[in-house]
Amino acid sequence: MDKRIKLGIPFTYDIRWIGGGAYYIANLIEGLNLLSDEKKPHVIIYFDSYKAINLLKDIGYPYISFSRRYPILIRVCNKLSRSLIKRNLFVPRASPHKIDLLFPAKDNVFFQRIPAHKKIYWIPDFQEHFLPEFFTADEISLRKKRQNELVDKNAKIIFSSNSSQSDFFSIYPNAKNKTSVLSFAVSHSKEYQSIPTRSLLKKFNLPGDYFFCANQFWAHKNHITVLKALALLKQKDKEVTVAFSGHQGDPRDTHFFGSLMKYVSDNNLGASTRFL
Repeated sequence: MDKRIKLGIPFTYDIRWIGGGAYYIANLIEGLNLLSDEKKPHVIIYFDSYKAINLLKDIGYPYISFSRRYPILIRVCNKLSRSLIKRNLFVPRASPHKIDLLFPAKDNVFFQRIPAHKKIYWIPDFQEHFLPEFFTADEISLRKKRQNELVDKNAKIIFSSNSSQSDFFSIYPNAKNKTSVLSFAVSHSKEYQSIPTRSLLKKFNLPGDYFFCANQFWAHKNHITVLKALALLKQKDKEVTVAFSGHQGDPRDTHFFGSLMKYVSDNNLGASTRFL
């Protein structure tokens, strides 16, 4: 009989939020792979698209299975039923008996039958409290409503940093929630570790020494401050190279990446920057 803890993980691959979404889950599983065999949980991935799960399959975690939330036949039937009777004929739900824990927990209809004691929620940060200008009023209201619900039901919550955990208890001083911190971490598979550094530097036209700014191009990541620093260094005849990576579309500000490129051009920073 399998004595392993069964850990359910909802998984969505969204290019607009790949670092805090897909890569967070991938690195979590990479971390589980470092446990001794008897401590490794059986991971059940709840996914929507087959295209998204190759990232997780490539990790080679030995105890993993995949469960599609909405199989193609159900999706087709529901599409037909919506056109005929204006509602879904089938509403799939995850079985509460197949998992011991759900993280990051969701409260949508699919996970409705998972009992509260099996759910562990995730709050990466509190941007809407400190940077409200990057959110609509509805988005702020929805996020705060969800946070209050987690406080009211004394839910277990994992944060991505000590500062976020501290912010939580500062914003909700009466909260009695059991909380933990699971920091963002990156694991590189062996196939990437074996690539010669020299060939990578040549491929991306990078010098031996450079700074790496790995953030998606959203306005709140504040790339302009890095570029202004490069401009100041250039004025002092100090050449520094910064390599930037990340998705170049900001749904809140579609002109953001273009404005950065204009600053690079206006300040002659082409030799100091690499956009990977």
